[in-house]
Amino acid sequence: MALPNACHGDVARSVAAGWQRVLTAVLDCDKPVIAAVNGTAAGAGMHLALAADVVVMAESAGWYRVFVRRAIVPDGGGAYL
Repeated sequence: MALPNACHGDVARSVAAGWQRVLTAVLDCDKPVIAAVNGTAAGAGMHLALAADVVVMAESAGWYRVFVRRAIVPDGGGAYL
């Protein structure tokens, strides 16, 4: 979703704020949150699964830590989770 007359930094901040709202909603949910991982959970998808109260994974499922492989600090709550 590109904003008119927006620079790349504005778009990146908009995406980051959106992920922050999603993760906050999962962490603050009054009911237990169950994540079902049936494939590879990578990047922000991995952080979303880690924010859940219970994670159920298929035997073939796995985590892919994109940020570690690129030697950058994780976003999306990854360092906290």
